Amino acid sequence: MKNKIILIPYIIFSGVFLLLVRYKPDCFWEQLVSKAIWMPLLISFYYKQIDKPISKASKLLIIALIFSWLGDVFLQINELSKSFFIPGLLAFMSTHIIYGVLFLKPKGATSILKKKPYLLLPFFFFLALLLFYLNNNLGKLKIPVYFYSCIIFLMAILALNRYEKVGKNSFKFVLIGALIFILSDATLAVALFKQKFLFSREITIFTYVLAQFLIVRGHIFEIKKPST
Repeated sequence: MKNKIILIPYIIFSGVFLLLVRYKPDCFWEQLVSKAIWMPLLISFYYKQIDKPISKASKLLIIALIFSWLGDVFLQINELSKSFFIPGLLAFMSTHIIYGVLFLKPKGATSILKKKPYLLLPFFFFLALLLFYLNNNLGKLKIPVYFYSCIIFLMAILALNRYEKVGKNSFKFVLIGALIFILSDATLAVALFKQKFLFSREITIFTYVLAQFLIVRGHIFEIKKPST
């Protein structure tokens, strides 16, 4: 229970950022500071929850969260200097690649996607719809955005493929987190390349911090010993 107290400042600083975005949109440094604290707090929560010594999988997840931290910082700086979008994109792409590696399970295990390949259709449909909607507004960023989009959808597909290969709680938390991550990035992409809409940034941030927590919590369920 004491370890979970770390989540309180994670929630608080996320809320502070949302309030700043809503009511103090020009407070760049305050937003940067509050945003830069999220991932260190989530890493601390994760570290205190897992068994020691730290496994290879746990080290990979921590590295993924460090890349997320870099992405958070780069995209926030991009609000001031429009030359940090690609570094931010690459940082989050690295996060999703590592998540995808973590979600891979032994090839011998039964695959839900082999038994029910039609489950892939909603992913392909939404990806195609999103890219078609954004296509004419992407300009020189078309290839990076297309590639990033394919990576994050692949990450979510691999999260789905964990079905019956891990415990129910781990599967549900990770899959829901991956799907919410897609929603967060889709909201950001629409607001950035097409047009901003009411509460677009707030939705992006809220879904992002929720998605990261769910993925981390799901991974904790997977690696914790049954007795704990």
